Amino acid sequence: MDEPGRKIKSVLFICTANRFRSPIASAIFLKLLRDSGNSEPFEVNDAGTWTEEGLPVTREALVFGESVGVDLSKHTSQVINAKILSEHHLVIVMEMGHKEAIISEFPEAAKKVYVLTEIAGGTSYDIPDPYMLGENGHEIANEIRQFIINNFDRIVQLSC
Repeated sequence: MDEPGRKIKSVLFICTANRFRSPIASAIFLKLLRDSGNSEPFEVNDAGTWTEEGLPVTREALVFGESVGVDLSKHTSQVINAKILSEHHLVIVMEMGHKEAIISEFPEAAKKVYVLTEIAGGTSYDIPDPYMLGENGHEIANEIRQFIINNFDRIVQLSC
């Protein structure tokens, strides 16, 4: 992934099914990178801890993405694995349970895994899965978006 003499920054966003939270997070982050004029090489991906390969985002994710100027229509889910983890310098998860599961299965990744809310440096808490709790997906997507906007520089800094 890295060219000789040039370190490519990289971030991997993870949720459970890789159909709502992590695709929204990665798309928002990519949009901010483009809008910021950042010309550094940057790899941004997303995956799920408990998903099937190749599933599209949910309808609600697609609609939210359209409302904030990101296209999620071509996104397909992928399962987290050692190869994907090893290819990224920063791993951002949505729940403490994701972090614990990744560290348990892939202890070598421990120092680069953060819950999204940890990035801000305050109290860490889970970004809930709207489908597990029956919560409003638009509000959760907006919360993810705000965390990424407010902590964009910190994410870029940690991703190398």
